[in-house]
Amino acid sequence: MKKTVPEGMDMKTIKEPTMPELILFDYGHTLLSEPGWDPMNGLRALMRYSDRSCSDGEIERVYSVGREYYETVMLPTKESGGDIPWKTAAAAVFGICGIRLTVSPDEAEEIYWNAETAGAIMPGADMMLECITRLGIRYGVVSNLTMSGAALSRRIKRLIPGASPEPVVTSSDIGVRKPSPLIFEYA
Repeated sequence: MKKTVPEGMDMKTIKEPTMPELILFDYGHTLLSEPGWDPMNGLRALMRYSDRSCSDGEIERVYSVGREYYETVMLPTKESGGDIPWKTAAAAVFGICGIRLTVSPDEAEEIYWNAETAGAIMPGADMMLECITRLGIRYGVVSNLTMSGAALSRRIKRLIPGASPEPVVTSSDIGVRKPSPLIFEYA
């Protein structure tokens, strides 16, 4: 089949399409969503792993201190283009409240996030990733998220079996939020 060339162009100016080396996706409402998001569910689940039994009033205080920490520390950091990891914020909030968790920070992050919302696949995201993989194209995820890239990677693989995003980078991993080019350069 003979290629036709638009008027005013020659074959030298037409380039064959090339496959991308890497596609970077956002997480939220691109690959997965977070239906039923409820931070109190996450907090109640996590409090089962505290060093002592906590009353509903104490749980409410932890939530209140968490809201204050978010509004006075995390939100201004986000607004200036940075981010603070959930694990750092949780350590501060629980420390302020005099509560020690009996699980590691990584386990606490997972327990909290899965109870806060189990997550769900965005329609067609799994099929899209499967097609991209079949084409031999690498893909990764770059997200403004206080959860770690490791936790996000586990969530994606749990909800989309066979998914293999690499890299998976969250703003809390490097302290810089999108749209800063630094997070993309890091990825």
